[in-house]
Amino acid sequence: EGRKQNFVCDFAIWESKRRKGYGAAALSLVEKHAADAGCQESLLFVSNENDAAIALYQKCGYHLLRPEDYGKYMVKSLS
Repeated sequence: EGRKQNFVCDFAIWESKRRKGYGAAALSLVEKHAADAGCQESLLFVSNENDAAIALYQKCGYHLLRPEDYGKYMVKSLS
């Protein structure tokens, strides 16, 4: 659609460091760099059974773009 996008791939936080704000902070940093590079959207893919990650992404402003059998693509506007 002519929009510049970034794709967050293989995002993980060590289990002992989860639920301390590191995930949200890391996503925020990635999104800032992407926006500074002219990206208008941030995309990612998450498996259906990863409820904790889905909750984090929703909390950070991502919403469903397209469901798949084994997961979902989520998107967030950076503008």
